[in-house]
Amino acid sequence: MPEPILRRVATDNDYVKKRVDVLERWAQSGEMEPWKAVLMAELIRKEGGRGVSMTDKDFEELFMSEEMVEIMRAQVDGPWMVYVEQTFSERSNNFVMGFLGQLEDAASSAKP
Repeated sequence: MPEPILRRVATDNDYVKKRVDVLERWAQSGEMEPWKAVLMAELIRKEGGRGVSMTDKDFEELFMSEEMVEIMRAQVDGPWMVYVEQTFSERSNNFVMGFLGQLEDAASSAKP
């Protein structure tokens, strides 16, 4: 049997373990690109078995964490830095647009 791609964590509950096992099979068989399996496993692990839908914020938190990016990179090669840069760019854009909106509101309310 090939060496596992996805990491196993002692704190994983049964919900997470089952899903990581399925993702591992898909990655090993070629049904899913290994880097995508790693990403999904880490998101499921982050979710912790709550069974809730993953949001953009979940992805952002994952890619804003240098530690998590290194954990994913250690498991398999993937386009990790592309997503890190994209996340930083989106966050910066949201900050600037929010600031400009506040500036516009302040300018509009200051007019006689």
